[in-house]
Amino acid sequence: MTTEQTSTVLLDDEHDTALDNPQQGDDEACNKLFQSMNVLSYGTITFSDNKSHQADFIRISNNVSPTLIHEFLTRYWYGGRPSLVISITGGAKEYNMKPRLLRAFRHGLLKVAQTTGMKK
Repeated sequence: MTTEQTSTVLLDDEHDTALDNPQQGDDEACNKLFQSMNVLSYGTITFSDNKSHQADFIRISNNVSPTLIHEFLTRYWYGGRPSLVISITGGAKEYNMKPRLLRAFRHGLLKVAQTTGMKK
């Protein structure tokens, strides 16, 4: 069975995104960059254990240039440097993580996020 490789980028929701509040005149350039990155989906994640904290995400093909991603994030989506970017590569549709491993992963992820100054 073949699964398509994709990358998902999760971001701290400290700023409004330019997709929601585009700078006037940047719409066309942003849309072109968005299309050139072959964006598969994007939106906002609300975490089940902390519903007041949300993070934006974008799902793109795994062969998109890091330069394009950087330009999109810093110039159009955030208008600056995000405090945290997490890249997840691969398909996990049929992957069942054991509860102990999942807890360890969440704990490690939270620890990394806290080093960036993000609030819990």
